[in-house]
Parts: sequence; C-alpha cells; structure tokens
Amino acid sequence: MNMGRNFCVLFATKNHYSMFENYIYKYSIADFNEVMVINVDIDSTEEENAIGKNICEKFGIHNINSEKFISNQSSLFAADEYLTKNKIDLDWILFFQHDVVPIQENFWDKVDKFIIDHPFIKNQVGMFGANSYQNYNQALITSKDENIINRRKNNTKSARGNLVKGILNKPYKGWYTNLPDNYYKEEYFIVESPNWQCVAFNRKLLKKHILQDEIFRQDLWPDDIAHQFMLKGYYHLALTDLLVSHDHTLKEGINLKIDLGFLRNKNSHIRFKEKYGWHWGYRNKLLRFQFYLKLNSWFEDTSIYNDSIQKKLFNININNGPIASFKYII
Repeated sequence: MNMGRNFCVLFATKNHYSMFENYIYKYSIADFNEVMVINVDIDSTEEENAIGKNICEKFGIHNINSEKFISNQSSLFAADEYLTKNKIDLDWILFFQHDVVPIQENFWDKVDKFIIDHPFIKNQVGMFGANSYQNYNQALITSKDENIINRRKNNTKSARGNLVKGILNKPYKGWYTNLPDNYYKEEYFIVESPNWQCVAFNRKLLKKHILQDEIFRQDLWPDDIAHQFMLKGYYHLALTDLLVSHDHTLKEGINLKIDLGFLRNKNSHIRFKEKYGWHWGYRNKLLRFQFYLKLNSWFEDTSIYNDSIQKKLFNININNGPIASFKYII
C-alpha cells in the first residue's frame, strides 16, 4: 500500500532479515503498512534468503533478489528499475538503515507534506534526510516536547560533513549535531551529506547524474552519491522535525549474521580519496588543507570543483547559522 504517496521506502538487506520483525516493525511509531516498502537483497546466504522471502511475504514487502546486487548503492538502482518496470511513478526513494525507525506517528505524512510544499526540490535537491535521535526511550519523550529547540536538538544528528569550517572540531566532530539554536528554528537547512540512516534520493536526478560505484558497498556509499550530486550543482537538505531513532542497544538479543568485510571496507576510503582528492573523516587533521590544494593545484585538473557545492561549503562557517549557507549557495 502507498496511499498516493510520492515516495517509497527502501531497505538493502544482507543477512539481517530478523530485524524486520524484531526491530523495524516492532519499534516503529509510524505504520509501515501505510507506505510502499521495497527490499533489495544484498548477497545474503541461501538460508537468509529463504527467511527473507517469508518475512517479505508476511509484511507485504516488495522483495528484489538477484546475485547482481552487492552494495547499498546498487539497491537504489534496483529499486528504481523495479518502479519503472512496474510503472509506479514516484519521485523519491526513502532509504532506511535496519536499526532506524520513525518516531512520529505522522512521519509518512510529514514526508509527503515536505515534498508537496516545496516543489523546488524536484529539480534542485539531490537528497534530503531525517533528524536522528540516538536513544529510543529518550526519543519517545523528547519527540513530543512542544519546545521546538528541545525537540529537534536534544541528542540528535542531522547529517555528516567535512568541508564546512568548524565542523571537524568539537562538539561536531564531522556531524551536524548540537548546532547553534538558530538551525533548529528552521524547517530545513543545507548540509554536505544527509544522515544515511534515513535519507531520500531524487529518482530523476539519480538516474541522470549518478554513476554507480560498487567499491562503496557499505562505508561512505551515500556520501559518494552526495558528492557526485554536489559536483553537478545539486545540494542536500536536513529536515529538523522529521524525526527517527537510531539505537544500537535495541538490537541486543537479536541473532544477526555480521559480515565485517562488508561493513568495514577500507577500499571505500581509498576510493573516496581517488575520486575527490581528500581523505574522509574528522580524524584527518589535514582535510581542509588537502581540499584547498585540490582547489588550487598547479599540477592537477581542478575543474571538477568549478561551480560545485563543495567549493561553496568550504567557505562557510558552521557557527554562522543556516541562513548564511542559503544566501551563499543558492
């Protein structure tokens, strides 16, 4: 069921089918029966595939299973292909990580309303993401706080970033978190890379501008897409009052088959450096210097960053607030 919505939900599953019954559908405050849900299997074991087939049938999930899908990036294109083949006309694919759930009963309506109320995003925005609490029990309480600053700011993470001045320092450490209060007074603000835990992708722009890179199987997979979009001049948004919970502790006791080679692959970071010229991560103390050299090199082609969103973000200070970003970027 999709109830006339302009988006679908996507999960990319590698051996974690028990999470649907024991986490996603158990803890979500929003009803997944009110939205179209697609699952793309990512090279699961034969045993897990059989479990997954039964789980998807039980919950009415559209299941896509093929040996050719080996990464989270490929799951996006598989979902798009499925929608196209079945003549399902939706503009956005909303990706969820398995340990992330909506914390608002009207969550799907809020996504719909944002898409309808802001038609500019269809042609200008590559991705938009939710605001994520890091503790489920706290989220149940804080998400109902009538004070919007408390509701949107308290122990939440909205996005990740490396390039904006100040974001690599405390208290941010590469996250759009614990920001100055004026950020949380806005409905949305521009970010480098929306929080991958719950992030929507623009189907039209995805097909037109994004080249799938299978090196990014798990680590940095949405960040690569975010930077491809920004090189083309498309920016990304974090929605301050679209609230989800990401709580690792709720997974305790769930029998999960963990593939560490899939989850933590250093090749992703090597590939990111090859493509963009700098090492991802707040621990890289030379990051801004590396990007500066990439912009001003006499020995390399610097044209990829001409008119890019990255170049504009580099000249913005995170402590100056969200309005400064809009004035400079748009």
